[in-house]
Amino acid sequence: MTHLLWYHSNIIYKFTLKRGIYLLRFVLGKSGTGKTEYLYNKLTELAQTGENRIIMLIPDQSSFETEKVFLDRLGAKKCQNVKVFGFSRFCHYVFDTVNFEQKNVIDDSTRAVIMSLALEQLDTSLEMFANSSGKKSVIDSMLSALKECKKAKISTEALRNVSALIDDKTLKTKLRETALIIDTFDAIVEQSYIDPLDNLTRVAEILKEKNMFNGFTLAVDSFSGFSVQQLEVLKLLFAQCESTYVALTLNPYEDEEQSLFSTTNDTYKRLKAIAKSENVEIKAPVKLEENFRNESEELKILEKNFYQNKSNEYELKNDSITAFSADTVYGECEFVARQIKRLVVEQGYLYSDIAVICRDITPYTGVLNTIFDKYEIPYFMDISYDIYIKPIIRYVCSIFNAILNGWQKEDLLAILKTGLTNNSDEEISAFENYVYVWNINGAAFKKPFANNPDGFSETMSDSQTEQLEMAENVREGLVEPLEKFREDIKDKTGREITELLYNLLERLEVTKAISAMYDKLKADGELAQAKEEIRLWNLLMNTFDQMVAVAGDLKVSPKRYFELLSLRLSVLKIADIPRTVDSVSVGTATRVRLNKEKAVFLIGCIDGVFPAVPSTAGLFSAYELKTLIANNLPFGDEPAELADFENYMAYKSATSPSQKLFVSFYKSDLTGGTYMQSSIINEVVSIFPSIALHREEEYCSVKDSTWAILPAFEECARNFNSDSEENRALKNYFANNEIFKDKYKALQNASTAKPFVFDDKSNVNLLFGSDLKISASQVEKFSLCRFSYFCNYGLRVRERRKAEINPLEYGTFIHYIMEIFFSKYSKNEFSNMSEDEIYDICDDILDDYVDKHFGGTEKNTPRFMYRFNKIRENVHFLVLHIIKELKHSGFEPIDCELKIDGDIPGYEVALPTGQKIMLRGSVDRVDILKKGEENYIRIIDYKTGSKEFKLSDILYGLNLQMLIYLYAITLGGEERYGKVTPAGILYMPATVKPISVDGAMIDAQINEQVSKGLKMNGMLLNSLDVIDNSDKEYISFNTKKGTLTTGGNLASLEELGMIFKKLDMTVAEMGDKLFSGNVEASPLKGGKDSCEYCPYDSVCAYHMSACRNSFSVDNDEVCKILGNEQNKGGED
Repeated sequence: MTHLLWYHSNIIYKFTLKRGIYLLRFVLGKSGTGKTEYLYNKLTELAQTGENRIIMLIPDQSSFETEKVFLDRLGAKKCQNVKVFGFSRFCHYVFDTVNFEQKNVIDDSTRAVIMSLALEQLDTSLEMFANSSGKKSVIDSMLSALKECKKAKISTEALRNVSALIDDKTLKTKLRETALIIDTFDAIVEQSYIDPLDNLTRVAEILKEKNMFNGFTLAVDSFSGFSVQQLEVLKLLFAQCESTYVALTLNPYEDEEQSLFSTTNDTYKRLKAIAKSENVEIKAPVKLEENFRNESEELKILEKNFYQNKSNEYELKNDSITAFSADTVYGECEFVARQIKRLVVEQGYLYSDIAVICRDITPYTGVLNTIFDKYEIPYFMDISYDIYIKPIIRYVCSIFNAILNGWQKEDLLAILKTGLTNNSDEEISAFENYVYVWNINGAAFKKPFANNPDGFSETMSDSQTEQLEMAENVREGLVEPLEKFREDIKDKTGREITELLYNLLERLEVTKAISAMYDKLKADGELAQAKEEIRLWNLLMNTFDQMVAVAGDLKVSPKRYFELLSLRLSVLKIADIPRTVDSVSVGTATRVRLNKEKAVFLIGCIDGVFPAVPSTAGLFSAYELKTLIANNLPFGDEPAELADFENYMAYKSATSPSQKLFVSFYKSDLTGGTYMQSSIINEVVSIFPSIALHREEEYCSVKDSTWAILPAFEECARNFNSDSEENRALKNYFANNEIFKDKYKALQNASTAKPFVFDDKSNVNLLFGSDLKISASQVEKFSLCRFSYFCNYGLRVRERRKAEINPLEYGTFIHYIMEIFFSKYSKNEFSNMSEDEIYDICDDILDDYVDKHFGGTEKNTPRFMYRFNKIRENVHFLVLHIIKELKHSGFEPIDCELKIDGDIPGYEVALPTGQKIMLRGSVDRVDILKKGEENYIRIIDYKTGSKEFKLSDILYGLNLQMLIYLYAITLGGEERYGKVTPAGILYMPATVKPISVDGAMIDAQINEQVSKGLKMNGMLLNSLDVIDNSDKEYISFNTKKGTLTTGGNLASLEELGMIFKKLDMTVAEMGDKLFSGNVEASPLKGGKDSCEYCPYDSVCAYHMSACRNSFSVDNDEVCKILGNEQNKGGED
């Protein structure tokens, strides 16, 4: 191949032609002395004469700004006389000139795939790096070593030679295997590809053959050092170009060993040495001393003394240098944003006159840009974003994750939430809700969705049917194509898998979705983001092409294909495109290109961060690197050299502004880490001892916050109760601003601790209706917290419940079994049944329930069936216990699941406004005792949790449900039961509690202990008829103390009347507050904390209202309070 001929050329470079005199001149000076300007002037003067053999060689990231300078100086035509190159563009210029065609050029992502394939080929030959073809960390380390070898021109033979010389077994193995891996990598590349890492070596080979730059003028600027590859090319250019100028930042009047400029001094020596080796005449250097950049005297003083070991102290006479200490990174970014706005608004700066420089941009990503957006500051942040968060990349990766990881719900939902499916948000929500409720995962996605989307239920409403259809359509449209793709890509080549993947994207109409997303973003004014989506699609298509090129003919498993695809994608980076010319530049000290900035902010000046502490990362440890350098293998720089370079970067950054410098750091982060100021701030303080280290509180004035509307509103909110002139002006502005007036009104309410109420009472009727029809339990929920009630029953914002056997579902089981059993069999019938007969009946009822609500026992998991069978054992014991209690009692079940406002009339309370509240509900069991003309009614409530009846709860609107039911039956049960005498309410434990058992206990003793845990508690009528038919073995009540007023749990009919009257008052009070729009967050605390499990805590503002406390008082006090209330007509 042509490129291999260049690479392996054995032609020895010698100029045999008669040569002219070739000159090299260095332009030396410290920062700001005009070195670049000197080169611009020289090349401009030459270009204006018509000379077009001119090259300016600068770092790649600086080419755009440099070309712009020559365009401004020379105009559109003559600026073409100056060829502006970075080393990368220079290589392409040489290749184009000699017609060297570069085909199949690999990039970083393809390089990573090839390295993985090389490791895979060598798997059985490696010891240290065996089984590493899928390990990204090893691949990254190997790629780093490869790049170092290329840049330093270290051959694999040299690696093997050093390996043979050293005694360290680990390093010996590492070098030997690294050489083998690199050789294998190069062999794969040479078959079909060109690696740009070899471009400079190829250019050197070409220049050895061709004197391409005879008569050229070369200017080299803005480099602090060069790699071995770059030095070889420069050596050849020095020998070919007629004149060469090299600008270096150093102090030409001081010792060359000065550590601040040691990096550039070392470069200076190397360049002079290679020039001498080529017999290039080195002219006397141009030494520039005057500081043209820094306009203020203080900045000039700083440049002369910064990191230069001078003990001079100066007085800071103006605000050209500012030092700032923030508590957090947020405070530091707020400071920067406010100062930028001040410079622009008050001092006439352009945003492009300002740069923000840090050493590590990671802590500021997501913080600085958010705060700049808040302050309406246009900026360009030089960072690359993780490509995996982008929709199309996430879509493709989630496809493979789904089919390789066994259909995990997170992967399928990730696909749906990219916005690239043809499903609506409503359809995706229906799918997600179904998956959540029924805990769908794994292979369950392959089965059609057929259950009620809201959980266990025998029937489905029209709305539920619609939700189910939407969820199933999403499942079918996504899972079935993916399942076919999973089957199709088995035992296929890389080319075939790639084609099938592309066909899948077409089938799923992803290209249409990308187009639609582009159109929507463009219509919304987000043109840059819209273009980014197209760039990402093109990047993905290029990735597919490279996958075919690299692994097209290889048979790979789906897992291996995804490993290679992920490797390639992981290396791809996408950066922001500058959205406006006038913007603040944000970047790191090593990458930012400064162009006559007036103001510079050095942020993150933290000890060990800026300047950074030299550290090693990659294949070799610090100790190993020293060993390699000692054996003439320069893998990177010495730690001391790296430390000098860090100080040099800090110096370049600190001396870059012409008018103002700001240095800052933050003292702590969100994890609790604490930090100290770095040597940058210490240097500033040592030069200007009088400088103040400002703090956040010094920049918290109203004026500092009013540079943009959002921070101004935050300031208004923060000091809303202040009566200062500035704050009055802010409040007046936001009160009349169309965008902020609603938020301002909310602030007003918050500042005055105004309870949450409906200003427009008509909204109450829209949410709740003109008359209320509510369950008895809702009265208690309103009493616990009105705001929670409003969210639940007004807004209908409710937690999703999974369809599983939890305590709530267990309660449904129990109610179902009790209803069926005691409705079907009379007391006489079940009293004469054997235990086995009872067990069989219970089992039949349970099995029927499972068939109706869970799809039958065959379709459920072993875990489900284990829990279900434990419930079966509980049910057996519970039903036997109830039967025994009824056998010892004169009461017998007459109704199960009695419907209040159905089987009997509802309990209705009329309000003074004419509105009505109808209470309804379902009574678990109604028992009747007939004694002469008396029909005693007691009601039973099955409780899966613990429940202790306390009469004092009714004072706070709690535990009213059973009392409301008993009252409703007393008022409206005559037609069904005859004249009703209320006999009491009882809570029946529906869960068999565990007990402690020793080996000596027999079954009868165990059963006795278990039965004690099933005793009912509540309140009974103080009547001999009732007491005689209530066995203390099954019911906890006190007969010795007699009545409520003497501390027992027996109530007279008169006392029951007082309690029923309290119910009327409580319900009426609820209606009055609700219809008046009072739904403040005033939770009840005390015996029961209504906030403990509240699902609305994230939106609750109860601290704006006082909470209400409940207290437990004895029954004497309760009756006294009730009597006082009712004697006063219900007034407090």
